Amino acid sequence: MLNKIAGVAVILSTLAFGGVSFNLGNSRNYDVDEYRYFDGNSQLRYLHRQCLKGRKFSCMRIAEKFYYGLGVRKNLDMAFRYYNKACDLGDKMGCTKAERIMRYGW
Repeated sequence: MLNKIAGVAVILSTLAFGGVSFNLGNSRNYDVDEYRYFDGNSQLRYLHRQCLKGRKFSCMRIAEKFYYGLGVRKNLDMAFRYYNKACDLGDKMGCTKAERIMRYGW
């Protein structure tokens, strides 16, 4: 019974965010297709693939591009995700910047 209630809460929260579900505390698992944000930019696709392979420098580079709007539209949500991924891979600056975005929104 409790699992049904928790499942309904997850579905309702997903619908509230327009079908995008992610948890800022644990954004390793999110179901947003990042490629729609890349606008055909092959460099971003390459960095994304390298980041998924566990290369923290690539995660930081793509996060910086989204954070400052370099070659792509500025998107703090995407920057947070890649900073958080870099943090998970052991990059302390990624942890600092992800926390800054989550705490202050910049």
